[in-house]
Amino acid sequence: MLEPNDDRGGKIDSDTPKINEVKPSAIKKDIVNNFMLSGVNLDKVKFVITIGGKPVANTVVTATSIKFDYTVLPEQADATELQLLVKDEKNKEYSSPKLKVS
Repeated sequence: MLEPNDDRGGKIDSDTPKINEVKPSAIKKDIVNNFMLSGVNLDKVKFVITIGGKPVANTVVTATSIKFDYTVLPEQADATELQLLVKDEKNKEYSSPKLKVS
């Protein structure tokens, strides 16, 4: 039996990464903040993660989570909020929550 070819655009790619949750939703000064981003297919692309424009290092990536530690930098200490930005190498944005700083 022949199967019809589905050439429609806009189909959902089952390998597309998606971030569903970012924890914590606030960031504290003077301590190491443990972050966990939850989702699906997170190991399918290489992410570039920044907080307040500063790159995050030492990420641990699995299919369902991205974990990293972050300490507010001295030049960020006066900020009331910092944006956590998750993009891939092609600059596609996956998440961009603003984190309250306390």
